[in-house]
Amino acid sequence: MAVKRVAVATRWGMLKDGPAESWIKVHDPEDEGEKYTSEEADAALLGVVRLHMGNLLARLGHQELAAGYSDPYSGRDRCATQSFSYSNHEPS
Repeated sequence: MAVKRVAVATRWGMLKDGPAESWIKVHDPEDEGEKYTSEEADAALLGVVRLHMGNLLARLGHQELAAGYSDPYSGRDRCATQSFSYSNHEPS
């Protein structure tokens, strides 16, 4: 699955002993990437949600619960059977 790429570079200006001008440069290439199905998009979203939940639970001190969410592919078969579709914005 293609992911949008953007590059941002900054330089801070200084009154003395450094560059006088500050600037920001952004490179946002036009990149079509690979085509993907709505099922692949849903799986990617679910993986990101699982990683986020694992990190959140770990920071809250629930290491045992976080361990189940740390790997975006763990529980993949269980999650694939659930009726969830982000692309439709409602349960399928």
